[in-house]
Amino acid sequence: MAEGPFISVVTPSFNSATTIRETIESVATQDHKNWEHIVVDGGSTDGTVDILRSHSHLIWTSEKDEGHYDAMNKGILRAKGEAVVILNADDYFRPRALRQVAEALASHSEWDAVFGDVVFVDEQGRKIYQRQEAI
Repeated sequence: MAEGPFISVVTPSFNSATTIRETIESVATQDHKNWEHIVVDGGSTDGTVDILRSHSHLIWTSEKDEGHYDAMNKGILRAKGEAVVILNADDYFRPRALRQVAEALASHSEWDAVFGDVVFVDEQGRKIYQRQEAI
């Protein structure tokens, strides 16, 4: 398979300085490289904007918005990808997540969506619970 579909990752954020760095790195280190990462920040005052500035690959904005869903919609409107994924500012991708999505979409052009497992972890990264979406 070639590079696969172009994927837009949209991250809504607000005062996420303690978590967004790991979120950004989880995208940047994916083995599927055909993506863009858009962060729509709601006007953070806790240092989030400084973190965004330090990542030159990001497409980002920071301005007052109408909340989480407004930020998601703003990001989706900016997205140029064939596929869009919402990755919240306190979440992160596991290795190969985007590669698996790209391969699934390339193999199943009739699909409109792809769902993956969700793993909840504590502050130390230990698994608390796993919700399996894939069968």
